[in-house]
Amino acid sequence: VNHNWITIESTDQQAEFSVVSDATSETVQYSQLVSLGPYPVGDYYSVNAAFGDGQERDVVIKLRTGSSTEPFINHLSLNPDENCRFGILSDIYDNPIPNAVVTIGSHSVYTDDDGFYLFCGLTIGSQYNISATSGPIELVSLSMVEIDSGIGWFNMTSQIIPEKPAAPEFLLQSFDMSIAESPRTIDWSGGDYTDHFELFIDGELAYRGFNEYYEFAPSEPGTYVFSLVAINPNGTTDATKSLTVVVLDDAGAGFWNVGMSWSYDVDYYPVSSDGTHNVTMTVAGTESMIDAFGNPQDCYLMKVVDEYDSPDRVRYHWIDTDNLLKVRTYSETSQYFVDGTMGWSYTTDGNQETNLFSGTAAFAHFNRTNIIGVPGHPNGYDDTTNTVTIVEGVIIETPSGTYSTTYYKITDQNDNVDSWELWYNDTVRNWVKIVDRLPGSHSESVTYHLNGFSGMPSQPQFVTETSTINTKHYTVEWGPFASATSYDLLRNGEIVYTGESTSFAVENQDDGVYEYQITARLFSGSQVSSEVISIEVDFKIPTPELNLPYAQDLAEDTGLYIEWTQTIDADWYALQHTSPDGLVTEVYNGTDNFFTFDELEEGQNRFRANLGFDGGKYSELSNSSYVNLITPPTDESKDVSFVSLFALVTVIGLAAIVLNQRGENDE
Repeated sequence: VNHNWITIESTDQQAEFSVVSDATSETVQYSQLVSLGPYPVGDYYSVNAAFGDGQERDVVIKLRTGSSTEPFINHLSLNPDENCRFGILSDIYDNPIPNAVVTIGSHSVYTDDDGFYLFCGLTIGSQYNISATSGPIELVSLSMVEIDSGIGWFNMTSQIIPEKPAAPEFLLQSFDMSIAESPRTIDWSGGDYTDHFELFIDGELAYRGFNEYYEFAPSEPGTYVFSLVAINPNGTTDATKSLTVVVLDDAGAGFWNVGMSWSYDVDYYPVSSDGTHNVTMTVAGTESMIDAFGNPQDCYLMKVVDEYDSPDRVRYHWIDTDNLLKVRTYSETSQYFVDGTMGWSYTTDGNQETNLFSGTAAFAHFNRTNIIGVPGHPNGYDDTTNTVTIVEGVIIETPSGTYSTTYYKITDQNDNVDSWELWYNDTVRNWVKIVDRLPGSHSESVTYHLNGFSGMPSQPQFVTETSTINTKHYTVEWGPFASATSYDLLRNGEIVYTGESTSFAVENQDDGVYEYQITARLFSGSQVSSEVISIEVDFKIPTPELNLPYAQDLAEDTGLYIEWTQTIDADWYALQHTSPDGLVTEVYNGTDNFFTFDELEEGQNRFRANLGFDGGKYSELSNSSYVNLITPPTDESKDVSFVSLFALVTVIGLAAIVLNQRGENDE
């Protein structure tokens, strides 16, 4: 494998032939067909012919792959009255020119990747015209060369700078389609000096020709990567960017996938003090919600970010998967929250239930409840009946471009005001413009103008975000991708899960930083990987709580039963005692969450507990419990106290008598 032979024929039966290279040396005598080798292909070899009359010829050959039998691809004709010509064809920058045609007399050969060419069988003493061309371009002008018996090196340099084709470009970098939309035209533009194109799908040649388009007709869902090459006789030029096409199965494909996003210029009335807002909405997952009518609705969960949001602002929308309208909105800051629930019910002219995109919706019943978490602020309630008007093919201009849309108008039957106007575009897969006039009062309005959208993600998207968490147990989630047959979840480069699920539960994870990536395996056999997310586990061990009162008095030490909450399955629990004189002692360390302490000291005893793991991580100390041991006096001590008191009173009485008598004597 990757080796081949050099074959030689000659009219001189006395000749001897040698092959020399950096790695080999071999000499053989004449035969009707001389074979030397096999040698590695792609290398250069010096071949010497020593003829019977004493003459020698030296030839250089580059060994090629190909037939080792007739016709022999590495074949030399070496005779005493003939010689060879060989060399390198290059440009003025010393770059080799491959695939050029070198002509000597009536014979022509193509240069290889090194620009190397070789002719043999040229009669010594004869003159030949030699030239080099590339298609219609003359690289080396016609000149005369005389063949002699010396070494046959003849390098040529073209003064013409060969023009390679300009890079072709796909008109799009990505798009999604369903099987039902097949075939879909893939368009590109070619540049100067292009003869033809080659289009590849997942590395396999799909088209070769002059057209600047290709009809793509996939037979199954998946993600397909297109690459494009422009070709002329001087070389090839790749397109600077590839094209990714996500093909979805019609069944259950839905409107959106996790990771899709849209951004809007949003204008408020009354006018916001910040003017026009830029708002981005990103699909984070799916959830079931109960709408304002009490009915369960499948919803897309959208994370909403306004450029003017405060750092503590959290904002989510839940969008009905059938009608792409809000079922719930939630916004929260450190000072207030607003929680809105909506319900939509569509019917036909015949009072049959339907949805907005059916094309048959004629009436809409709308209900909204806004809970506003600000003390003293009234909540909001709306309930309206509406007519629905649908117009196809309406052209609308937005900051992101001009779109052909389906226009929906929802008109309040009570006052004939258009509560909503919505323009939907299939490519965007969303509304390109929305006018929302507050139902009921119509005193406020919000207008959304599309200024950008992501399209269908060309790689799997995580629902879980890069974060730091304080628990050992967590779940990594990702969204369904196209029609993936299975997923591989990698943690720090190693597969930890393979299967069809879109989530993976992690338990008892040690502290550290963990990088996750998801790879989707597709019907086509190809794989598509997500971006990497990082989860830092910084486990905060919960603090136990003593099941004792904050303070209590005891008259005797009969054994104090102490228990604390078992907040987590720890490796050990410890109980700490502080004596009345301030000495701190660990009186228990074990696996139980209780202990009986029978060494209370007179005065205030303090108890606290904590827990931890053998690896060295432990909790804060628990709440304190103070136990005052106040020992009551015994009967004997009472008698002693009485005698002492009697003696004291007697002494005081005697002293008083003495002082009184002394006073009388002084008088």
